[in-house]
Order: sequence, then C-alpha cells, then structure tokens
Amino acid sequence: MKGVSFHKRDELWMAHIFIEGKRRHLGCFKKQDEAIAARKAAENECTKQAA
Repeated sequence: MKGVSFHKRDELWMAHIFIEGKRRHLGCFKKQDEAIAARKAAENECTKQAA
C-alpha cells in the first residue's frame, strides 16, 4: 500500500502521507494492518478538509 513501509531495523511498520508537498509521519505500528488503517484514516481526513 502507498504510504506504508516496513522498517527492518526496528521491525515496525511505518505510515506516512504527503500533504501540501511535505511528508507527514503518522506513526510506527507492530502490525501492517494498523499502519494501513492509519494511512487510510489520514487520507480520508485530507479529502474531507479539501472539500
């Protein structure tokens, strides 16, 4: 999924999103599903604010 990656050294999933050209860190998670949920929630929030 776009905006979710695995950090090998820490063995954590990281979520981020680009807002107005800047990368925003959304957090680190032990499970991939949690990182994906955070990314989707941030994406939904951004589209609400844009409307």
